[in-house]
Amino acid sequence: MLILVGVTVTVAINGGLFEKSKEAAKGTEIEREKEELTSAITTAYNVETGKVDKTKLKDALGTGWSLAEGDTAPYTVTSPKGNKFTVSADGTIEYTGKGGDDNPPSGDDVPSTYTETIADLPETVGVIKYKDLETVANSDIKTAVDTGKIKAVLKEGEYIAPIPTGFEVSTVSGENTISGGLVIKEGANEYVFMPCTEENYTEDSFGPLTATDSDSKKAYDSQEQLDYYYGENYYSYANDFTYAQDKTDIETSINKYKGFYVGRYETTINNGTIGSQKGATVLTAYETLKEGTNPNNNESYYYRWYGLYKAQKDLYENNSNVFSSMITSKEWNTIMTFTGYGDTERATSTYTNTNGPDLSGSAYKGTTDTYDLAKNIYDLAGNVWEWTLTDDDTISRAYSRVGRGGNYSDDGYSASSTVSYLPRSNGSSNGSRLALYIR
Repeated sequence: MLILVGVTVTVAINGGLFEKSKEAAKGTEIEREKEELTSAITTAYNVETGKVDKTKLKDALGTGWSLAEGDTAPYTVTSPKGNKFTVSADGTIEYTGKGGDDNPPSGDDVPSTYTETIADLPETVGVIKYKDLETVANSDIKTAVDTGKIKAVLKEGEYIAPIPTGFEVSTVSGENTISGGLVIKEGANEYVFMPCTEENYTEDSFGPLTATDSDSKKAYDSQEQLDYYYGENYYSYANDFTYAQDKTDIETSINKYKGFYVGRYETTINNGTIGSQKGATVLTAYETLKEGTNPNNNESYYYRWYGLYKAQKDLYENNSNVFSSMITSKEWNTIMTFTGYGDTERATSTYTNTNGPDLSGSAYKGTTDTYDLAKNIYDLAGNVWEWTLTDDDTISRAYSRVGRGGNYSDDGYSASSTVSYLPRSNGSSNGSRLALYIR
């Protein structure tokens, strides 16, 4: 019995079980809890496999300790005091957070919502330690961590990528580096981080458009225009189409958090739910927003530009950590610079559908593994024209919204191409793409 105990303790020491538990100052709460946790790990350590047995660890933990659900390491363990630790497969312990404080954390006092360890990151990418956030990232990012809007902050070279709370970093190889296009997921929705190094990011104009629509005879950006195409008071121009506030919010977020997230896929609709989902129907201006026939023009109630804008804003309207919007033309330029995809063209022969766009993220016609793909973003060079929030300043900002990329029905357009469309247009070649920002 004594020999077996000695072997177990020796293995534990050599495997780093005790060493990693002595990083906190001696006599502190964290140290005492690490020692208690180390004792439980020693009991649960399998000498033959060199790994911690989760079932035995759960049994060995004292009163008040809890072990998070999940079958594989690293395991998340919470102490009776609310302190959180991760336990790796070999028994290495890392303190990752402290909950239950009324005051914002400081120094080494890591908030319980902050994750300093994310599984399966490549060696080139690391999570910034909480104590280093203000110096390595900035004070705005640290404040967002303290208030629970950001769950982790990744660093790769000069790039910094804040991960919003409620989203998960992809564990797929090639999708978890910032330089290669960092993918985060929220359910079936996927987004890619776009670093922005511009010193003072300033957006182009969002309007309002000042001209009169030749069909409705109403001013383009007006309540009367919305009533004409969607029915009386379906939308509120004053409350729903807040261009000036959009501009401020977008600029503020990008400047604070050094980038934004873009939909990995063109904006999709799946059983009425808007998102950025692989293999889903692309939401176009031609999709029907509601049932019935519009008595003003004897047409269906199509989404058009206005409906696309509102649907994309509404997706995260009630989320306290992030907000969403229609992508802007300047953000598109940022994507072109980051991906280097600007002059890439997509031929119409690559599409499986001839009368409408392919499903989001579809492979080229006749292939299973060739895609319109750059830095993990699909269909930048084609599928649908992607309407933006930006007005067309080449025509005095009077009546058009800028579209980018290419579409399924025309050759000769590249990923960086620019067009202009009337916001009342209802073509099936007109879609958009979500942009996601930390609040």
